[in-house]
Amino acid sequence: MFSKIRRSLLWQIGALFTVSTVVILSLWATFFIHQEHENRKRDVGRYLRASGLLQPLLFQMRSISNEQLEALALRQVEQFDPKSAKLLFRRGDDHRGVAVYKSGGENIVHIYNPIAEIYLEDVRQERREWGVHTVFTILLTAQLLLFLRLRSILYPLVRLRRKLQGLQEGDLSSLQIDPKYEEIEQVVSSYNSSIAKIEYILQMREMFNKIFMHEVKMPLAKGMFYLKQPPSKATHERIEGILKGINSEIEEFSTLESLIVYKEQLSIQKHELQPLIDEALQRAGYEKNTTRLVQKECGGVLLQGDRELWILCLKNLLDNGLKYAQDGVLHLRCEGNTLCFSNRGDPLPVELGSQQWKISKDRRHKSSTGYGFGLFIIKRITQLHGYGLRYRYDRKRRQVTLCLGKGEG
Repeated sequence: MFSKIRRSLLWQIGALFTVSTVVILSLWATFFIHQEHENRKRDVGRYLRASGLLQPLLFQMRSISNEQLEALALRQVEQFDPKSAKLLFRRGDDHRGVAVYKSGGENIVHIYNPIAEIYLEDVRQERREWGVHTVFTILLTAQLLLFLRLRSILYPLVRLRRKLQGLQEGDLSSLQIDPKYEEIEQVVSSYNSSIAKIEYILQMREMFNKIFMHEVKMPLAKGMFYLKQPPSKATHERIEGILKGINSEIEEFSTLESLIVYKEQLSIQKHELQPLIDEALQRAGYEKNTTRLVQKECGGVLLQGDRELWILCLKNLLDNGLKYAQDGVLHLRCEGNTLCFSNRGDPLPVELGSQQWKISKDRRHKSSTGYGFGLFIIKRITQLHGYGLRYRYDRKRRQVTLCLGKGEG
């Protein structure tokens, strides 16, 4: 119990409120007991004063008027049986004195001497400090309301703790709370942002693992095939080319991992389009001035951002466009700083507008230079640079068009 109170904020608050409530109740009880004690002392003093005033009248056998008794807050009782009542206290002896009994919730005062006796009922209303009792009641009510309010304010922390416990078991759902305070809103926002980041990294990890295994497995299989062939210069060159391709793929994956998954700071500069296209063609294995790429109105076009990422993006755009063009020709048209790539072929197999775009475990995708991962690279790089990506497909002409530029959606 005590260890849980030390570790839990809510339990500590509950314990503090419990202690403060016990203190208030103790003070209230102390005040009430003291008030009762003072009332009894005043009553005893009043009974003794009444005995002192009435004893001479009883000795002289004189009548006692109602006015005299009202002044003492007493009223005469005609019949009373002391045996049926509880004796509270007695002053004097068996011949002369005063005795007080409790009967039916009322105090009965018995004043007696050898000549006469009288039974009197105490009609004085007890004095109560209702103002003080009201203050204690307000304090306890305020204490309870404050505890309930504070518990309500801190309840999002309880929800957050449960979500963190669920996170350990793989629950990546966001925290749905309607915060009313800036601090709670910031905690909820930070948690949901962290969850989105974790989910994004896990998706990228799954995709990278799948694609990396495919990219490395295929060249290794070719390499194993060449190793079984008789040694020759051609076989050596083919194996060397495979190893260089694997090294290039690893460098490409490293670039993506550092600049896309972890979103490192980009080097934002303006670059001319044509040198970037020439470099991208070379990395994709095409001639710089290949006739398979038809460019129109692309002189002086600039792209703003990280040079290496743009080359990687253009490499995949060009490689996809040329590889999957049914007539083997890719058209590049420039409209301002918007680039449109079009070729004749089948529609894209993935939805570019999806925010949760990842490779399915149950279907086979193209390699990183194909539509599967290649389009993912294109989309992420354009997003990182603040560019948009627009896709359209003309079924009659079987034409695929992909445009990127500022303001594209």
